Amino acid sequence: MRRVIQYLHTNLVLNKHKSIEDTDNYHHLLTFEDVKDDEGNIVKHGISDARSLLSLFTMAMFMNALDKRTYMPFARAGSPLTREESSLQRDMDLNAIPLIERRHCCYIRGLAFDLLAWFQAHYKLIAPVGHEAEPHLADLAPTVGAFGRHLVRYKERAAEAGIPGVCGVAAFKRQIEMSLFGFEGMDEEYKLAMDEEQTDEAEEQYRNGDLSFPFTRKGFHVIPYSTMEPLHTKITDYFKAGKNRADSKYFYALRGLHPDGETSSGNSEEDNSPSKEDVSSEEELLETLVKRRKV
Repeated sequence: MRRVIQYLHTNLVLNKHKSIEDTDNYHHLLTFEDVKDDEGNIVKHGISDARSLLSLFTMAMFMNALDKRTYMPFARAGSPLTREESSLQRDMDLNAIPLIERRHCCYIRGLAFDLLAWFQAHYKLIAPVGHEAEPHLADLAPTVGAFGRHLVRYKERAAEAGIPGVCGVAAFKRQIEMSLFGFEGMDEEYKLAMDEEQTDEAEEQYRNGDLSFPFTRKGFHVIPYSTMEPLHTKITDYFKAGKNRADSKYFYALRGLHPDGETSSGNSEEDNSPSKEDVSSEEELLETLVKRRKV
């Protein structure tokens, strides 16, 4: 998934390829155009590509929460974790995902945000008759926020059925919420989805296994703008743009610690500013925190 997003961003945003070559029979690059065969039959609808892009973005948002290594501890070779070390790792979101890969996940999320901004600058959605279309990014927060709540509900159903998975419901819910709450509007939409679950109708749908997803866009069409409107404002720092709350806790701890060893949360610049002490690795970080707690 990360490679697909980077590939699409390189071709669509950086290299400005808006369509595939006529000789390309595999249609591997999203075109957002109806693709027809030699007989004029549509073999792929442009709106399908728009749905695929939004699906990729949603996967990027939750890549930490859906990675089983998120729920595995960072373990030093030949040294079992103490209870204190396990607690510290949980507090700072230090886990089995390597540092370099953690940075890459943030970077890819930033690319995903930029891809959606590029799409909005080049294409618009045409709604079916009787339906008012909105700019594609206008309903991004409701879509992703609701999807995050769907994931938590699905995990709850699995736990009720006796399927434990790699983590408990509370740990999974915490990761889903940290995946969303650092980005504008998504925490409100997630909480709104929670409120809507309190109705009798929603509870009945849940019990019947109706977990419909909110971005099918049936009957919609996508067409290109004749000019770039609105202007695509490119993201200049993909890493910073893609950090969620869990990442902010992790990188704050990695770059600088509070005197009492507590980590900060949030996505603000203040939360990520380095202190006098820089920590260069997960193992050094864990050792430093344990020493501070013992002082």
